[in-house]
Amino acid sequence: MNLTLDEPAIAELRASGEQVTLIAYYYWRPISGAPSHEDNEFGHVLGGYPIGEEIHEVPSQARVAFAGVTQRSVRVRSGGGEANVLINVVSARRSRPLNILECDIYDGSLEAASRQGVNVHCSLPERHRTP
Repeated sequence: MNLTLDEPAIAELRASGEQVTLIAYYYWRPISGAPSHEDNEFGHVLGGYPIGEEIHEVPSQARVAFAGVTQRSVRVRSGGGEANVLINVVSARRSRPLNILECDIYDGSLEAASRQGVNVHCSLPERHRTP
């Protein structure tokens, strides 16, 4: 994954000692209509079943390699589907209690993300800029 930041975000992270947290939520999404899960079943979130999570922390812009390690959901009985990944990027909340960054997200096929790579850009909103 390629993380880029705008200049105000880079300056604020440097000045405050704040870090950036990158979180990948891996989930398996059944093919629509496939007999793959029970209705209202616990564990069916994000339109699929959680199959892993990975967290990295970096000081600023970075190229981060996610391992993409997943495990099959025990809740899935049968049917086809696809592994997906939701990548969220937030400030690590070391110097401030709330997230100070506005970042793109990626939510899609794990196979496509692995093959093509993912670019996420973050900016520092005006409300978090120091005069």
